[in-house]
Amino acid sequence: MRVLFGVKHKSFTMVREPGSIPRWSPPERTWGEYIDATVLTGKGPLNGIALRANVYIETYEITGSSTPCFMYNNAVAGVVNKVGKSNGSAWLFGTYMGHAGTAYRSEVNQNLVRSLMSQCGVPVPPISSPLLRKRAIPGKEALIYTNTSGAEMTAKVDVKCWSQVHDLLGEPLERQGDLIILRVNSLDVRVVILKK
Repeated sequence: MRVLFGVKHKSFTMVREPGSIPRWSPPERTWGEYIDATVLTGKGPLNGIALRANVYIETYEITGSSTPCFMYNNAVAGVVNKVGKSNGSAWLFGTYMGHAGTAYRSEVNQNLVRSLMSQCGVPVPPISSPLLRKRAIPGKEALIYTNTSGAEMTAKVDVKCWSQVHDLLGEPLERQGDLIILRVNSLDVRVVILKK
């Protein structure tokens, strides 16, 4: 992993949760075990982007050709390294990024995810639409809609080329001609099965 990311470990510090009452952090055992809640600041390819630090902050010393993408004060807390013949990318963030997905929701982390998707060639859906992923085999597709927002979202699904359309769990689908109007509740997933 050191070679893949082009770094070696420099420091590791626990970080407090935002707010006054921790939800999951154990009590401090001694003074200075935790630093105050903070964000990592973007640099290089993530310039102008931030990331809420969760649980810990790890910093690195660059030993290879990686590029810093997050900083904590003046220390490198995230890198990206080009790998493979097809110019793939290996991203390393010095915090537990996923922990803030639903616990401490913020536009800061959503902006980071959207920026990463864009830089990695993944289509970025409009903020007002649920995230769509697809699984397909000949003659059959599963459209997976995920709503990570705090409110219901609606997606319009064109089904004119499909003879059978149904919801994976049997929920009713609202049809308007060749479109399905799919309503996805907050923090929910819906799957539409399409068959030729």
